[in-house]
Amino acid sequence: MGEHGYVPDQFIEGKPQIKAASTHLSAGVAHWSKLKLGRMTLAWLSVDDVGYRVHIVAGEGKAPPRWVEMGVSLPLWPSVTFYLYVAVRRIFDRVQSQHFAMTHAD
Repeated sequence: MGEHGYVPDQFIEGKPQIKAASTHLSAGVAHWSKLKLGRMTLAWLSVDDVGYRVHIVAGEGKAPPRWVEMGVSLPLWPSVTFYLYVAVRRIFDRVQSQHFAMTHAD
């Protein structure tokens, strides 16, 4: 999981790293900072015909793989490989969105 836009300074290691980035897909500036690793909590807000619901799950953020999209190596966006503390199927069966809020610790 990762973020290619804004990342709060409290979520990254060291000072923010903003650099030029260019691929055949786009050109501009990108956030190249490294996210802090360790315990994280994710939350998803969704709505259905019954009303709103929030899904919360904890896990461990570990070093991310290299980002590749459409066969192109991309900048190493602020990202982590996220390992859930519960079975992945428990999340996939309930969550209605790929977008979420993340924080470190609880």
